[in-house]
Order: sequence, then C-alpha cells, then structure tokens
Amino acid sequence: MVAPTPGSYCWESALKAECVDMAYASPWEQGLKKAPATVKAGVDIFVDFNKQPLPGSLRAELWSSETDSKPALLQNGIFTAPKVPGIYIYHIFADWEQGSGNYAFSIEVK
Repeated sequence: MVAPTPGSYCWESALKAECVDMAYASPWEQGLKKAPATVKAGVDIFVDFNKQPLPGSLRAELWSSETDSKPALLQNGIFTAPKVPGIYIYHIFADWEQGSGNYAFSIEVK
C-alpha cells in the first residue's frame, strides 16, 4: 500500500466549503515527498479511495522525470507499472460530488 501526497483540493460539506492550494514546484516534487514504493516492472497498481470518485473522473499522468510527463493509461482504477527500471511519479486527479482533488505518489521500478 502506498499513501499518496495530497495536492490542492476543493471540498464542500453540509457545514463548510473550502479550497486548499498546496504549493509544490511540480507533480514530480509532490510525488517525492514520500519515499518511492518498490515495485516489479509491469506489475498492476490499483488506485483505491475511501469514497469512489464520480464515474469517468479519475485520470492520471505518469512522470518519468521532473520535466517529462504523459497521460497514464488507467482502466478501472488500475495502472500497469513501467517496464523500464527507474523512479516514476503518478499524479492522479479525481472528482466527487463534494469536490475535487489531486494526489501524487512515487514508485521505483526494479
């Protein structure tokens, strides 16, 4: 299990509404706030939230360096880890009825 680093979010409940802007230089920096989880090349990584995001709202980017990113293929909340060894950041975005947010985590493929 990998605990992601939360990014900026907006959330509304019955008692209050708030938007929080987390200041990171980049998703790469956000993802490296915690040590990378070591994974095998090509393993499936499942994204799970306590409360499921709205259908179709879960999306992600895969960062292979501080300046190189591309959309990550995500099907039914599952990524496939890269096959090339190295450190990677997944930057995840999701929407719920109460708001939206983003998260990042790092993996080291061995």
